[in-house]
Amino acid sequence: MVNTNNAQEWLNQVIPQNEWQEVEELCILSEDSEGGYYEISDLYTFLIPTDQLLTGTLNLSNFSNLKRVNVEGQLITKLDLTGCQQLRVLKANDNRLQEIVWPQFRDNQIPSLADINLSNNNFPVRDLSEFRNFTNLVILSLGTNDRDRINRGIYNRWTGSLEPLKNLHELVALDINGTDINGGIEHLPTKELSCFVFGNSGRDNAEVNNIQSYLKEKLKLGIEGDVLNDWASDKGNYDDADMTYEKVGAICNWVKIQQERVRQAILVRIEANSSHR
Repeated sequence: MVNTNNAQEWLNQVIPQNEWQEVEELCILSEDSEGGYYEISDLYTFLIPTDQLLTGTLNLSNFSNLKRVNVEGQLITKLDLTGCQQLRVLKANDNRLQEIVWPQFRDNQIPSLADINLSNNNFPVRDLSEFRNFTNLVILSLGTNDRDRINRGIYNRWTGSLEPLKNLHELVALDINGTDINGGIEHLPTKELSCFVFGNSGRDNAEVNNIQSYLKEKLKLGIEGDVLNDWASDKGNYDDADMTYEKVGAICNWVKIQQERVRQAILVRIEANSSHR
């Protein structure tokens, strides 16, 4: 019988320490959760009653063989993944996370993480620099769209530029809905991108509106207001896959043109400097 909602005490009770090295997939969901593909019979899948949600820090640093973690709908505020160098998938949405300690790698190691979902948490003001070296990322979800939580002051406060993501060339899907990320669209990685969500759903005054306005001008879009936000959010009439592809295609084409202009300008400066030597 588990009689604590302290995340670490709970973990120590439900998984004996001598099994930590055996765990490759860990799933912790609330009873009313709609997330996860796990069957309840899976050995390391746990359903937490809604009146016993886990709190505090969840330290998985000694689970060195973890490849997938799904922790959803809890009240945890910190997640420690220091020793999880094999981790590929992290689904940690709809918690109260304010801090993540990422796996530690040697200088020449590339993080294996391919899918990160941190949506609807409570991260304090911070930029995207912590994702700069996650060059295997395919999916990155950082947005906030739960209006009830937002009204209680619980939302992700990512801010600044998209520039730290410029080398994430495998990125297929990026969600920054309702954040204060407000620029750097010229750095958007476009090689594989097919889904880009940058609406303000839940936070009408989010600074991501600046990206919407900027693209509206640059792409000469004849839409505004709710229609513009639906376009940015893949909502309403823009929920159709073809429309999403058209939106992302237009953005990516514009970004590529800007990047080529920058490249040509650099070449001109190099040639000019060479001619003066």
